[in-house]
Amino acid sequence: MKRDLKLDHPTIYEFLATFYFAAEFRSPAKRLQEHSRVNYDGYMDQEPLNKIWRAIADAGKNGESPVYFWQDVESALNEDCREFFLTFSGQRHPIRVAWDDDKVHLQFSTHDVRSDPHFLCGGQAHQHTMSNCRGLTIHSAILAASGFPVGFRTSRQGESEHQCYETLLRFMFAYYFTVSGAAHLGLDNIIFCSDRGYWTPALILLILSFGGTVFGTIKRSYWVPFTYNQKRQDKREQIETKYGRSIFVAFSRWGEYMLKIMAWRGGTGNVSLAMNSDCSEDQLVTMEFKLKNSADAKWYHDKDLTRDQRKLKAFQQISGIDISKEDLDKVDAHIQHSLNVFRNTFDHNIY
Repeated sequence: MKRDLKLDHPTIYEFLATFYFAAEFRSPAKRLQEHSRVNYDGYMDQEPLNKIWRAIADAGKNGESPVYFWQDVESALNEDCREFFLTFSGQRHPIRVAWDDDKVHLQFSTHDVRSDPHFLCGGQAHQHTMSNCRGLTIHSAILAASGFPVGFRTSRQGESEHQCYETLLRFMFAYYFTVSGAAHLGLDNIIFCSDRGYWTPALILLILSFGGTVFGTIKRSYWVPFTYNQKRQDKREQIETKYGRSIFVAFSRWGEYMLKIMAWRGGTGNVSLAMNSDCSEDQLVTMEFKLKNSADAKWYHDKDLTRDQRKLKAFQQISGIDISKEDLDKVDAHIQHSLNVFRNTFDHNIY
């Protein structure tokens, strides 16, 4: 900031303090300055604040392929994140990296973008459906266990989500590919967890080809062996959403790779799909509860039944005998006691 914006250190500190102060309250700095109950002493006035924002927007606009100021800041942040959280020496332990996209609201008109190609400073405009707002999208990679950030990338103009994901992935783990001929093991012991919006066949194959593991929810697609609420006539198994809770498991082979596909029917009319390429570990233990006639499960959606009555009904279907609520509570208490004993033993062995 000192070099590109020609600012001294006190001005930079005052600007950053004002920025984080406004971000904490999710309110424009001007509104905080004008509020009678807010102590605004020591923060930057609106006019010099706007001047710096304009300078940030103008920085890097020269040249045929400009590198904007915010892109330099993003690169510096990613370099620090990689050095602090991803550069290991010696034995490398398994790590899980969670990916997600964060929406940044920014109101603008189509005319603004068309009349000025630099209006969004190289960012890609998005229409955020759920909030019905326009803005930008920042993709973030976080260590699932600790919550430490390990990488960020804002969607660029003309860049797909797959390209954004791949660019950040290659940057984060660049030092794993320094050995010639070992690229197929570069991401070994690294598990990538994402929601269904990210996973495309090309991205899945890319991670698997580097030795990584993919895990997360997925959309209905031609390569997924399960589907629901679709009338297409194909070989995919149609899961009826109107019946009780159940889980379905199948495998999808992609050349030398195998994906474990799971479909969860929650009993409320919804079905969720998920996948895991690690088919040798964390095997899903299932206890199937199947009725001879699926119509016998209509009682599951009976609005007149309480939760305890549904549990009693299910137990009777399995055991074939009637059971009172008191006896069912004893069974639940016994199971809970066994779980507590297991947890205490597990914690004791760890510590």
